[in-house]
Amino acid sequence: MSTLLTDAVAKTLSQLAAITDAQYPGDTAGTDANAAYFTGNVHNYIKDLAKVLIPSRTLFVSPAYTDIGEPFFDSPEDAYTYANGLGSGSANKITIKLRTCATAYTAAQVFNTSGYVIFKGESRHAVELSGAIAISAGVHIFDGIHLSGAITITGGIVIFHNCTHTGTGLAISGGSTVCIEDCDRWGVITVTGNNNLLYVENVKDIAVDGSSQSIILTAGITGGTYIVRNTILQGVIKEGVAPTEVINVSTGTAKPTTY
Repeated sequence: MSTLLTDAVAKTLSQLAAITDAQYPGDTAGTDANAAYFTGNVHNYIKDLAKVLIPSRTLFVSPAYTDIGEPFFDSPEDAYTYANGLGSGSANKITIKLRTCATAYTAAQVFNTSGYVIFKGESRHAVELSGAIAISAGVHIFDGIHLSGAITITGGIVIFHNCTHTGTGLAISGGSTVCIEDCDRWGVITVTGNNNLLYVENVKDIAVDGSSQSIILTAGITGGTYIVRNTILQGVIKEGVAPTEVINVSTGTAKPTTY
């Protein structure tokens, strides 16, 4: 914690850098409220406070931010567009913090750049993305978010951690890498084509389609890595190709519909 901010909490106004009253009509003994006064006594406190409240490479999303400029945005898509201008690759990580929305962030999302973006929700019980999501490139990490639309991944690396998904399903193709870990519930997972990597661990409930299938490795797959560990399925794994590894996977009853 900055010494300036610590002082602001622990010291009285008169103790902060020997601040005295600024001059105003009738107070001729005061200090002029000029640029030098604010630079020496006020600006450093404001600057340190801003550094704490607005961390670097972090964007904030809330419907309440319609009249505030960057790094505050009223929609995930606007924040993502801005993030793309900050650079790409693992040396340019960007965090987009999604704050509570009364209903859901409803717009469809297209994530198709080579960036490295982390979407962090305040709580998966209070932050929902209900529109369809399409991902085709880059690294995208979702943490603490409820997803209720269809998800299509055709490329890149995608990680879902501590999320829930009640959409129509997750479709994976194009040599994608997808990790789903430590999630309470998930929709049906379908993998098409070769050279995909699917890693599922500690998922407490994966839904089932009309054919009693929860994870579908479609016919004709000849390559890729498919790992499922410590997970409960409502249905079965359909094996168009044998999974690489299945450990401690069982069939269970669907969880209650609340998320």
